[in-house]
Amino acid sequence: MKIPDTVVEEVLSSADIVDIVGEAVQLKKTGNSYKGLCPFHGEKTPSFNVNPEKNLFYCFGCGAGGNAITFVSRFHNLSFTDAVMFLAERYGISVATGKDDSKRSGIIGLHEDILLETKRRLLSAEGKEAREYITSRKFPDAIVEEFGLGYFPLRLDTEPYLKRYGKDVLLASGLFVEGQYGVRMRFFNRLSFPIRSITGKVVGFSGRSMDGSMPKYMNSPETEAFRKREILYNFDKAKDKIKKTETCIITEGYFDVMRMVEKGYGNSVATMGTALTKEHVDQLKRYAQEIVLLFDGDEAGFKAALKTLDIFLESNFFPYAVFLPKGEDPDTFLLQKGAKEFEKLLDAKKDLFLYTVDLLRAKSSDFNRKLIHLGRIKEKLMRIKDPYRKSHYLEAVAKRFEVDPDIMKKDVDLSLAKTNLKKTNSAGLNYICERHYLSSLFQLPEDLGQRLAEGVAESYFHDPVARKIFKKLVEVFNEGGSIEILVNDPEVGEDIAEMRIQQESQEDYYRSAMENRGKIISNAMPAFKKNMTKKISEATSFEEKMELLRLQNSVVRNEVIDKKSEV
Repeated sequence: MKIPDTVVEEVLSSADIVDIVGEAVQLKKTGNSYKGLCPFHGEKTPSFNVNPEKNLFYCFGCGAGGNAITFVSRFHNLSFTDAVMFLAERYGISVATGKDDSKRSGIIGLHEDILLETKRRLLSAEGKEAREYITSRKFPDAIVEEFGLGYFPLRLDTEPYLKRYGKDVLLASGLFVEGQYGVRMRFFNRLSFPIRSITGKVVGFSGRSMDGSMPKYMNSPETEAFRKREILYNFDKAKDKIKKTETCIITEGYFDVMRMVEKGYGNSVATMGTALTKEHVDQLKRYAQEIVLLFDGDEAGFKAALKTLDIFLESNFFPYAVFLPKGEDPDTFLLQKGAKEFEKLLDAKKDLFLYTVDLLRAKSSDFNRKLIHLGRIKEKLMRIKDPYRKSHYLEAVAKRFEVDPDIMKKDVDLSLAKTNLKKTNSAGLNYICERHYLSSLFQLPEDLGQRLAEGVAESYFHDPVARKIFKKLVEVFNEGGSIEILVNDPEVGEDIAEMRIQQESQEDYYRSAMENRGKIISNAMPAFKKNMTKKISEATSFEEKMELLRLQNSVVRNEVIDKKSEV
């Protein structure tokens, strides 16, 4: 869906960013801005800044930044479109939809129709086997209804859906395929599980085979509405309970979550049979202070736990792990042993980082092995940002591996310093004037900003981020759009927010833009002149040489004019 820029501008002008952020973050006024603990990464000292004058937020700790739409999108894990719709509904703004919206909304509408049909089929004569299977799993009717289970029949008449939505939408949904005999349903003779987005919309399905055919579980493919790496099963219903208890329990399967909800663990979600992703973790950490992962108590479960740790380190979050008895899963364990015994397992949860350390220590049969495994752990320690947590883990590792903690700390600190030095050297120089120039353009009307961008080339920027922002600014100017939309650009939005938050308020943004424009052109001149001299000397004709000289003179003349404007 392409939402008109005018609607986005109206949403941004209507939205009170302090109110919106304040619903999720406890903010404290400091001067002209507000500060609080960042909801996107763990921290103890507030580095999250909200500037109502510029209608922006920025975290100096993790780099998250943007406007009200960006915040709603990141915090609630919504697409840009859904975030705009969410705010538009809140502020009573009408959002006109056009052709670009038809496919996505069509897919959602189709899913809702299929959900009703599968639930109807489950209760029909052809759904008898599926009903008996559910009964054999001992799930009460209330849970089956709550999770919307249904049945994909052997044959489904596609004609009504083709008439209502069209072939393009059916194929785009991933539920249908086209073959020699026309369009048919991809899923058949399977127990159906609707998969919902964070807002409760049905964005996909999973089907469990009823006749032993493989794969045992089949999921909807990736579509405009369904991105598996961003969605957790049952999160739409669990999120409020997770926020209330500050704890989330993660398991693997659909039936596991259903059983856990039945037994009172409404803060449970599932990864739907795939590995946990950074997107999943980033979404959960906004709601939970503690995450408990449930693993099978076999070798595969242990390996899965080790892989999962790296995902959490990337998001600066540290979960607990619970290993079920071999051959058990949450569904069977709760059914046979009950919630009381399950609570004992939860009480015995292990810190996943320290569990990994213990596992590697057990495999360190000699000194060489010990050094190899210490190297692996050191890499993980280097990724921990919180100094207290790092110190705690460092001492625990040194004790388990019987090494001097001071020597280990020096080794970790030295390796981290070398890594940071490499990053600093590769980043190059940061030209402040470039960022001040761009920040000032954002404070000016588009037509004035466009005039100030004339005579400045993309190649004049030394900072690669500033160069990218300038390129996109020029594109928006040429299209006659609003530059405020760029704050929501996935490539440069956060950089723009950081740049604008950091710039001090100016009495005259036009003068600021002019002064910094002159500096940018002046900084670019040595390289420009050198390059032009080379091109002129290599010119093969008199006409080409004269054209290059005219271009050089024109640019140099603009530089002189800019210098005079500064005076």
